[in-house]
Amino acid sequence: MTITKGFQPDYCVAPGEVLEEYLDTRGFTKAGFARDCGVSSKHIHQILNGRAALTPKFSMRISRVLHTSPELWNNMEANYRLRFARKQEEDEFSQQAEWAREFDVSALVQRGFIKKPGNDAEKIDALLCFFGVGTIDAWSQEYGQRLLAHSRQSRTLKSDKKAVATWLRIGELRAQSVETAPYDKTDFQEALQQMRTLTGTDPDTFQQKLVDVCAKNGVAVVFEPEIKGTRLSGATRWLKPEKALIMLSLRHKTDDHFWFTFFHEAAHILLHGKTQVFIDESDGAMNKKEAEADEWAEDFLIPRKEYETFVDKGRFDRKNIKIFAREQGVAPGIVLGRLQKEKLVAWQHKDNDLKRRFEFREEKAAV
Repeated sequence: MTITKGFQPDYCVAPGEVLEEYLDTRGFTKAGFARDCGVSSKHIHQILNGRAALTPKFSMRISRVLHTSPELWNNMEANYRLRFARKQEEDEFSQQAEWAREFDVSALVQRGFIKKPGNDAEKIDALLCFFGVGTIDAWSQEYGQRLLAHSRQSRTLKSDKKAVATWLRIGELRAQSVETAPYDKTDFQEALQQMRTLTGTDPDTFQQKLVDVCAKNGVAVVFEPEIKGTRLSGATRWLKPEKALIMLSLRHKTDDHFWFTFFHEAAHILLHGKTQVFIDESDGAMNKKEAEADEWAEDFLIPRKEYETFVDKGRFDRKNIKIFAREQGVAPGIVLGRLQKEKLVAWQHKDNDLKRRFEFREEKAAV
């Protein structure tokens, strides 16, 4: 998706200037032209000087006197007013340049959402178009006071808020192209069982299937690399009552983190309300709903009773991890990651190769 709108001419010619030149060329006096149009000389002077607008009604009068089309003058006036407003706004934007400099504009250009702006005013204009708002104040209300204010971070948000808003907006725009059936909680939960069986497969196998199955159950899944200023693994939000969005960044790049993040975000859809945005960041203290999502994802991937039985045996070598993973129908990396998270084995475990690494391809957001 590329937004192509931008500032165009940096000049504007008032229709009155064109009209005055036209009258001089045709030999009209201003007083005579005023009489023919049925208005005062003062009004004609105001139009010629740009202090009065050429209304549609007066455009029709001009067309009768000068034998031109009313559309000629009416369109000329509309274009002038638009260009004049653009020039005024460009001047205003130049005074607000600092706001735009806090965004990673280069990332939006690189990902095809905006064209490279030529100056600060074009940068602000492009950002407002990208976010779908008309003014900087509207952006502050929509994103600063509504979206981010209603978000629940898994930890104290250390990411830059403008960067987070940008990443979330990218997800929203990407999700527009994902057609989804109306959300049904029971059907989605059943679909997650199917997704669990994919944890041991390669991305070429599971990625599109993950997107398709979730879409059939009311959830758009978007893979999007994080951008500068964010430390996000995933996010969940409702775009409308019957359509949810899960965003995945592959921040940690290993299969245990990827699948845990996916099912963690899915838990928010199943367990929590539709009015909040759930942002999964990397460090810090966890709130109640994030802890609930963590527990649900852990137990869904590896049922608690079976996991505790495995832990009680205390045999965490490569062979036993693979056997237990096969019994549970999940990837070995998920078992190893769970053991590492609970500090039962070291993060630098000799069998870390059990955890497969995922990367985004250059040509598209894909694992």
